[in-house]
Amino acid sequence: MDKEWDTLQAIFALPALANQRQAIMAYVDPFRRSVNWPDLDAAAASWSHGERVLVRLAQTLWSATDLLALDELRVLDPDTAQQVLTIIQRCYWG
Repeated sequence: MDKEWDTLQAIFALPALANQRQAIMAYVDPFRRSVNWPDLDAAAASWSHGERVLVRLAQTLWSATDLLALDELRVLDPDTAQQVLTIIQRCYWG
């Protein structure tokens, strides 16, 4: 089992990204378990602030870099925020 891949898939499956799921998957290679982050970032530039935050969160958890400030999660609605916190908890603490 690949925790980073599972975490990424959980974020991309969030209902808040439903409108962008097809676009997201154009940059995800499930066979290589890779993401074309530069092109996904470029595509996401025109999306809502919340959608962009979720893409940055996915990239942050995927690459263990500080691309997302925790304060940015405040733009998420309460349901999405709770789902994100559950994903983060699973990612870091199992």
